[in-house]
Amino acid sequence: GGNTYIAGFSIGSSGKLTSLPNSPYNNGIAALAITVTPKNVFLYAGTTNGIYAYAINGDGSLTVKNGGSPVAQDVIATALQVDSTGTYLLAAGLASATQSQAIGIYQINGSDGTLSALTGSPLRAYGEVFLQQPLPNLPTIGLQRRTKTPWATIVRARTTLIERGQLPGT
Repeated sequence: GGNTYIAGFSIGSSGKLTSLPNSPYNNGIAALAITVTPKNVFLYAGTTNGIYAYAINGDGSLTVKNGGSPVAQDVIATALQVDSTGTYLLAAGLASATQSQAIGIYQINGSDGTLSALTGSPLRAYGEVFLQQPLPNLPTIGLQRRTKTPWATIVRARTTLIERGQLPGT
């Protein structure tokens, strides 16, 4: 079940919402998480079947990318975040192969929106994974640990750490 549509709206100067051309868009499978690149070039939708990419057109409408196939299928993403440069996508959720908590780290192809998993991705996470709003150039991943201090680890994944496919404390 679940709604398989992604609805798009423009916001008028008075605050009135207007449906975008061809909205709602049928994703074919319910989106668990959605994120947009900082310059509004691509939209990513995380589903139980993988991560789908859409181009955001000049009028705000969406065009499915990658022939409608997922651009990544190694993480069932329940949270998605693009870094402030629009270069990397972080996906928190379950690793498809192991069904354990994981963080997928992908480089975004700026011309077509496809994703390339970095070496070592997805990274196993011990505890509940969540993504926070990014600080400038710092995608932030939080790991809730099952310890006496449950929010013991907040990881700021700088670009150099992401490029190596390593995050401290995971």
